[in-house]
Amino acid sequence: MSTPNIRWKVECLFAHGWDDAEWTVDGEPQRFTSVAEAEAEIDEHIADAAEAGLEYSRSEYRVVVDE
Repeated sequence: MSTPNIRWKVECLFAHGWDDAEWTVDGEPQRFTSVAEAEAEIDEHIADAAEAGLEYSRSEYRVVVDE
């Protein structure tokens, strides 16, 4: 379910704390219209990484309001 005028972003847990995951689409920051859409993108990112032999934890990502 989307919420009008609210955009969501994915944050990643870096050594310095939570920050924008800095995912982009066509050079623009990737933002989402719903939490579910952002969560699905996190799951896809983790699955793609696993296929490439990388291991990411779901706990390294979260969805927050893009302010």
